[in-house]
Amino acid sequence: DRTPTGHTAAAAAPMPRAGANAVLSTTATFKLSLHPSAVADRNTSLQGARDLLDGMLMRHHDRLGGVLVSYDKPKLVNHADLRIVHMAGYVDVCVRAKVKVFTPKIGLKLVGRVNKIGVDHVGLLVHDVFNASLAATDLPRDFVHNPAEDVWESAEDGGAHRVGVGTECVFSVKKISE
Repeated sequence: DRTPTGHTAAAAAPMPRAGANAVLSTTATFKLSLHPSAVADRNTSLQGARDLLDGMLMRHHDRLGGVLVSYDKPKLVNHADLRIVHMAGYVDVCVRAKVKVFTPKIGLKLVGRVNKIGVDHVGLLVHDVFNASLAATDLPRDFVHNPAEDVWESAEDGGAHRVGVGTECVFSVKKISE
C-alpha cells in the first residue's frame, strides 16, 4: 500500500523499467511557478525551484508514475525566456533533474520489514518508508495468529516458521492505493 498524498505539478519523465526494488532512476523536467522575487537571477531561480522540489518529495505524482523519493542536480531550462504568467503573477520556470521515483507495479515482488502484527493482517515497511499490508488470507494457509507472542506462525511445524515485528518478508504487490 502506498499512502502518500497527491500533489499537482507538471512533470514529464521517460518510463524506463524500475529495478526489482521498485525505485526508478531517470531524468524529469518540472514546470514550476515561482514568485517573481525568486527569479532575480539564475542562482535565486534555482534556489526557488529547489524549495518547491523539496515540497514535492515523498508525494505521489501521476506524471512521474509514483512517489518522488529524491532529486539531484537540478538545472534551469530556458532561464533567459522567463515571463510573468498572465493574471497569476508568478513566473513559470522549467527545471530538469535526475530523480528517483518509487513505482511499485501489480505483480512486482518487494521486500518489506514487518512493523505491525494484527489479527487479520501483517503491516510492513518497504525501504523503511512505504507502508504495505498483507491480509491474513495472503499468508501461507497453515499460518495462525498467536496473540500471546504477537506473531503469525506455522501450525504445521509447531511455530518454527514465524512472522513477527522485524521479520523481512518477500511479497507480491496485489493492489496499490494512494
